[in-house]
Amino acid sequence: VRDLGLDGKTYVIFMSDNGPWAIKKEHGGSALPLRGAKTSTWEGGLRVPCIMRAPGRIPAGIVCDEIASTMDMLPTLAKFAGGKTPTDRIIDGHDISALMHGAKGATSPTKAFFYYQHTHLQAVRSGKWKLHLPRPANPPWTPTWARHIDPEDVIDIEEPMLFDLNNDIGERRDVAAEHPAVVGRLLELAEGARSDIGDYNRVGKNARFFDPQPRRPDAAKWTGRDG
Repeated sequence: VRDLGLDGKTYVIFMSDNGPWAIKKEHGGSALPLRGAKTSTWEGGLRVPCIMRAPGRIPAGIVCDEIASTMDMLPTLAKFAGGKTPTDRIIDGHDISALMHGAKGATSPTKAFFYYQHTHLQAVRSGKWKLHLPRPANPPWTPTWARHIDPEDVIDIEEPMLFDLNNDIGERRDVAAEHPAVVGRLLELAEGARSDIGDYNRVGKNARFFDPQPRRPDAAKWTGRDG
């Protein structure tokens, strides 16, 4: 990029869509100290590093701890390219240019983050709080996914489990009993997501996954079922 003279107008972005693949053992990487791995909704399955470089626009050496996701890339890069985010549809992402450029006092535009495994809502995060919702260890609607996760992380959750990610990044100490108001607030956010996006047994009013189109020929590869 530098040799081509494009260094001053190029964003170099390294990111990932998921954590390490536990089924591959040492060849799949490690998410420690995070719990979980790829296909799980523990932090190890979804929290990944993101490294960016843009001389003259991104200050060197800054660190941002605000939450963001790959979904934010579309509206952000569209803005950089001089485009506009469509207004005739819901866009799953936000402009995070202020975070990228190290703007003073910039905070994440994502106020609630929802953790889905396939179409199954399993957790919700707001600020430092993350609530894991009740679920069986290996839901029948995602039959193959548990094989990809460390056995200790494939657990039945009978009651909501609350974690303070600022002080317990490994999601080991459930503090739901100590913060019932936080649990209640996050449960309301989860219900809003179910109504809007849906859940494994519920079609949300803005869901795009469930549609009348012909089934993809490779669907079995994604669902673990034949046919």
